[in-house]
Amino acid sequence: MFLAQCELVSQERTEQYHRALANFRRGCLFFYFGGPDLVQHMFWRDRDPEHPGRDPRQADRYADVIDKIYLSADQLVGDALDTIGDDDILMVLSDHGFTTFRRGFNLNTWLLQNGYTRLVNPAAQGRSELFANVDWAHAKAYGLGMNGLYVNLAGREKHGLIKPSARRSLLEELREKLLAVRDVDGSAVIARVDAVQDIYPGANPLVAPDLIVGYAPPFRAGWATVLGKMPRDQIEDNLDRWSGTHLIAANLIPGILLVNRKVMVDDPRMTDIAPTILRAYGISRPAHMTGRALFSDVATTREA
Repeated sequence: MFLAQCELVSQERTEQYHRALANFRRGCLFFYFGGPDLVQHMFWRDRDPEHPGRDPRQADRYADVIDKIYLSADQLVGDALDTIGDDDILMVLSDHGFTTFRRGFNLNTWLLQNGYTRLVNPAAQGRSELFANVDWAHAKAYGLGMNGLYVNLAGREKHGLIKPSARRSLLEELREKLLAVRDVDGSAVIARVDAVQDIYPGANPLVAPDLIVGYAPPFRAGWATVLGKMPRDQIEDNLDRWSGTHLIAANLIPGILLVNRKVMVDDPRMTDIAPTILRAYGISRPAHMTGRALFSDVATTREA
């Protein structure tokens, strides 16, 4: 049923896409396909023989589902190439890749076990969501969302404990210890930990996390972490059908970029897309915009 619904949506989007290509005369045409993302989230365990959630009764019945959707995407690219003119620019991109999600790391459980937070009622561990059992007067840090780690910062959090002057040293301590976390087989759970103020200096410090935890495959934030729960186990098998992920260290699941022009930089990034589009139309990049133009030529605006 799920695959049938995905196919129905894909057919509708493809029809809309072909109509947009046929009617496009001038300007910039943007079209998004979400099917590859959704299908990979749900079917990675079927192509991963080592996934703990793999259903042996299904064997390899769905093992090629992800391959097929990439073949369909290739056909869509071919349709665009057959339609555009010699002076038109085609850019095909995704902002991330995918990998398997076998094991979940419960960040708040780790913080509890390592003395960075405390519970009001230790006997009730794992029974409450949204940090309802946290003793904030003794909590130094907490995990929220998929990759965010926050310091319980004085002046920002209601019961902030950590003085701003001590924030950086605590972040460095957390980073060092998180990078040392190992699973029972010795595998590194976390590949990198980045301070947000270093990699996103423009982020709002009132709402942005202090650290971004970049997991190593096949790990990801545990389901309980997202809602501020603290189960007993620090690391646990992912038995859910949602078995593929891109919520790990970004450098380990890079996206793709296909352009029918020579790319002039060796390390293209998402921030380069907007300046590239502006350059294609001969428009100067605003001073506040980051990123570089990926190629130097200016496209000819297509008209009927």
